Amino acid sequence: MIDLEPLLRKFVKAMGTLNIPYVIVGGFAIAGWGRPRATRDVDVIIQLRVNDIPEFVSTLRKASFSIKPDDVRDALYHKEHFSIFNTETVFHVDAKGVCGKSEARTLKSRVFMKFLDYEFPISGLEDTIANKLRFGREQDLEDALAILVRNRGTVNNRRLEALCAEIGVVGELRALDRKAKRFEEAEARSDRQR
Repeated sequence: MIDLEPLLRKFVKAMGTLNIPYVIVGGFAIAGWGRPRATRDVDVIIQLRVNDIPEFVSTLRKASFSIKPDDVRDALYHKEHFSIFNTETVFHVDAKGVCGKSEARTLKSRVFMKFLDYEFPISGLEDTIANKLRFGREQDLEDALAILVRNRGTVNNRRLEALCAEIGVVGELRALDRKAKRFEEAEARSDRQR
């Protein structure tokens, strides 16, 4: 992920000049909650309105990003992702507008994470775990487990349960919790044997 850091820094700096709320999700949010892993892009949700597009595109272009206003407009209309490329790297920003409850909740749950000498917003702890359970791929479940175990003392269990109920993954949360407890018990046994 360190190769992606200059792209993240440049994007955060450009977004800081705009009055457009956004939140980093995906690999960087996962790393923020204690599970660094490889990723090929910076995933972001942006509360972007059609009226914001000209200034948004102009600001990003000034920061060496390649972005087409029509691609942004079409993505917002169709509630899809759009890509923001940087001319100085092979990596890119994968962006999505706030199209529904899920994105609005993720944006609202954001917390600011300090990295090196700057800050950027990442999705909240409980929201990150719940979304990983919703996506449900093997990598997502591994991420959710690692984040839950690492943040056991700070996770708001009521909020996490409510989010999981809202998106229909309560069974997955219970299975994750059982797995986390087994993992923690095995770690405790291993520590006692040392």
